[in-house]
Amino acid sequence: MPLLMSGLDHDTAAVAIREQLSFSAQQVELLDSLLCSMPGVTGAVLLSTCNRTELYVTAEGSLVPGELLCHMAGKHWTEFAPYFYTLEGEEAARHLLEVASGLKSAIWGEDQIVTQVGQAMERARNAAAMDSILSRLFQTAVSAAKEIKTQVRFRAVPATAASQAVALLEEELQGLSGKRAVVIGNGMMGRIAARLLSNAGAEVFVTLRTYRHGETVVPSGCAAVPYDRRLETIDGADVLFSATTSSHYTFTLEQAQSLKKCPAWLIDLAIPRDIAPELEHLPGICVLNVDDLGLSPQTTDTAALEQAERLVKKHLDEFYQWWDYREAIPVMQELKDSLHRRFAGEELTVEEAVSRTVELMLGGLKGKVRADDLRECAEKIDAFTRSRRKSNLSPEIPFRFPVFADLRGKKVVIIGGGTVARRRIHTLLPFEAELVVVSPELIGEERGIHWQKRAYQPGDLEGAFLAIAATDCRAVNHAVYEEAQARNIPVSVADKREECTFFFPAICTGEQVIAGVVSKGDNHHATAAAARRIRAVLAEKPSLPNRNE
Repeated sequence: MPLLMSGLDHDTAAVAIREQLSFSAQQVELLDSLLCSMPGVTGAVLLSTCNRTELYVTAEGSLVPGELLCHMAGKHWTEFAPYFYTLEGEEAARHLLEVASGLKSAIWGEDQIVTQVGQAMERARNAAAMDSILSRLFQTAVSAAKEIKTQVRFRAVPATAASQAVALLEEELQGLSGKRAVVIGNGMMGRIAARLLSNAGAEVFVTLRTYRHGETVVPSGCAAVPYDRRLETIDGADVLFSATTSSHYTFTLEQAQSLKKCPAWLIDLAIPRDIAPELEHLPGICVLNVDDLGLSPQTTDTAALEQAERLVKKHLDEFYQWWDYREAIPVMQELKDSLHRRFAGEELTVEEAVSRTVELMLGGLKGKVRADDLRECAEKIDAFTRSRRKSNLSPEIPFRFPVFADLRGKKVVIIGGGTVARRRIHTLLPFEAELVVVSPELIGEERGIHWQKRAYQPGDLEGAFLAIAATDCRAVNHAVYEEAQARNIPVSVADKREECTFFFPAICTGEQVIAGVVSKGDNHHATAAAARRIRAVLAEKPSLPNRNE
């Protein structure tokens, strides 16, 4: 599945261009949903900040994400194409990790971007636009960024555009003590600016659109004033900051000319811009926007950059190890089917079966396997065996709390078509769930299910309320568990209780009564025996089929 991205940032496009493709949180979620519905697009995540707009997609076939974004935003691609960069595959993945870590930021090493990347990921999830590849990639990017923040010691570079602006003002004005500053906007950037100005000794006023005395919180040491009275507050001030998400200017040329004394320093921290560009031409007025507040990473700290790049590579390698394993899952089933056909009808001991399987597999990989690879594989098998024995000796396994859910119309995905999967289907049918079964083969015929006659593929759990892994392949069941975890979907894994976030119960019904019975996940015979006794007490009629024991 190709991974693609297109974007523009502070290096490729001036603020006048970027602000035309800057989106609010609500717009991002809507665009994520619309983009994911486009033909060939299987996942989409839009990242929109003051310094960059980037679209990451997974898609079947060739496309240019930037062109899709412009189309959805009502812009002409030909006008914006010169400002976009487009990357694919490993280059796209590496770019996201570097962006999240602050290595591509105008202010090198800044902290806000990792939060913004995490927010982009959550918005895509809310829009049901996040597939398993993008989910794993964005999680990897956030993990890489957090490790870099803790391991790499960047030089004393201001962490945000606001702190860079305040540092510049302190230098130009020989300190801010006693200066009067006005901040328009009480969002994250506005609060940061107000707090920094106050800490530097300035008298700070924060303008608010909805203001009730004593109710709206502004940074300590700052005064709150209504937005509608901002001009009388700005008049005579030394510095004006504006950091809103407004679609129109918060300070215009006409408003500036109406003042007795306009602030000499106008700091615009918004995208789209809050302060009208025409103000740049007024004598004695200095207007700074986010493009004017950057630092070049190439001139900052070579040692820190090299250390950060090593950590990016480490996390990128881990992502591609996951990707390679994901791509191999369908092939694992093919290999298993080939071995089944090869040994069909033969009566073999465990030792014979293991020996011949290893010989056949290594014969097919001749010249491609190293001794170190085999040794690592053997060590992992031994480690798994030891952990399994240890878990079997565990003295106490906690009970799970029973929860009874309404499954009517809810999507329940069952991966597998063998005996266990068949029992799960029979148990679920009376509860009117939307049952989706994914398996190359299915024992028996059944109405009331949607059977996808193929092997499991990552992404099959999209939109599921519950997931059930019931194949006879450990790798496939584990992959289902991982996808369920990434999507926050409750999952029952037939061959490993440690991976079950819920245990599938034996169902007992009576008149106006239903009970679900589970053990601690380690004694199915006890579950079956208890269910039989409960059914006897309930004098159960066979109105709900159950073959779970």
